[in-house]
Amino acid sequence: MNEPAPRPAVGPLGPAAPASVGWSWLIRWRWLVGGISGVALLAVARWDHEATPTLPLALLLAVLLGSNAVLAKGKPRGGDAALFGILGFDTLVLTAFLALTGGATNPFSILYMVQITLAAVVLGSRWTWPIVALSVVCFGALFALPTTDFAAVESANDHLHHDHGHHGGFSRHLYGMLAAFAVTSAAVTYLVTRIARALRARETELVEAREQAARAEHMAALTTLAAGAAHELGTPLGTIAIAASELARDAARVAPDLAADAQLIRAEVGRCRAILDQMNTSAAEAGGEPASRVSVAEVMGRVAALQPDDRRSRLRCVDEAGGEVSLPPNRTVRVLGDLVDNAFDASGPRHEVTLEARRAGGAVSFAVQDGGVGMDPVVLRRAREPFFTTKDAGEGMGLGLFLAQALADRLGGRLEIASRPGAGTTTALHLPVSAAPEEWAS
Repeated sequence: MNEPAPRPAVGPLGPAAPASVGWSWLIRWRWLVGGISGVALLAVARWDHEATPTLPLALLLAVLLGSNAVLAKGKPRGGDAALFGILGFDTLVLTAFLALTGGATNPFSILYMVQITLAAVVLGSRWTWPIVALSVVCFGALFALPTTDFAAVESANDHLHHDHGHHGGFSRHLYGMLAAFAVTSAAVTYLVTRIARALRARETELVEAREQAARAEHMAALTTLAAGAAHELGTPLGTIAIAASELARDAARVAPDLAADAQLIRAEVGRCRAILDQMNTSAAEAGGEPASRVSVAEVMGRVAALQPDDRRSRLRCVDEAGGEVSLPPNRTVRVLGDLVDNAFDASGPRHEVTLEARRAGGAVSFAVQDGGVGMDPVVLRRAREPFFTTKDAGEGMGLGLFLAQALADRLGGRLEIASRPGAGTTTALHLPVSAAPEEWAS
């Protein structure tokens, strides 16, 4: 049985961003930071090596670049958790750099904001708030370090402002920076994660719109193909029907068994003509079949009537919806019949197939449950594609789920699949019942 899988996200800010775009950004950012830090360290070592702890800084830089060289070879397992761990590690490395180069007075403490913004873009709020908390704690810890630069600037500031009653003003300014940093970090995290979430939602909507447009194009092509097939096959089927009738009449006197076979051919030709008539009718209606009031029990009864006797006895129909609904009846019956056919094909020869109808939230749900082995990921990813099938040649065209999804899209419903390997599959077609018939046919 062919069944759809959840759609993969597409786009730079879709759900796949942390695993692809986010990872690329992080690797490039770490190379950039490492390169700039290396140049700065060489410059400081050349002109002010005595006042700068060059060796510890060089070791930190080597750790940063070495870890990035390892990460650039391949993304570790863990997804967002791995990215979070790397950003947290980088925050600690940045704190160590700042602690060795002036502590809280180092203006490059603003780089904490870069870490936070990067986390907000590629990870979302769940992982970004812990990065915010870690950054605030690390920045606050720098104030407790007895760094030489901090003490010297504090002393110089006190001396300059002693006569004006501003003693300790520089300390107040630094602690104000800490408070401002905490507030700004929270604001940036909130705004960026909200924007990223909105962009992800927008990207998902665009992907769904493109998929619906593609399905509409496929549907138009199938409609044209159906109309052409109905037209071209009408004449040869008529000829076969006439020949079968004459054969049955002539054979009735001398070969009753042959006459029965001729009658069977005549009956099968009639079935083919009925199918072609339905195809022609669907092709002629540009807007599709209009909706009409029909009882749920009638829909399920017509679906059961489509099944041959051996399958009909194994089809269990459960009508818990009751009453009438506004649906395009013929099209709905054909789609549900295809889903039931798929369920029987996936089930063993002795398994039952269940067709159940329920009402929930202004919609009627038709669920088809099979007794098969479930779906593997490859089939799930491709099942909505027209003409994709896992059946043997000549046993199916791979259009059942495609047409079911097209019906759900047109009526504003949805098609859901629940499948586990070894536990069978349930396909649920949810269709609204509140829309007026003329709205459904437009």
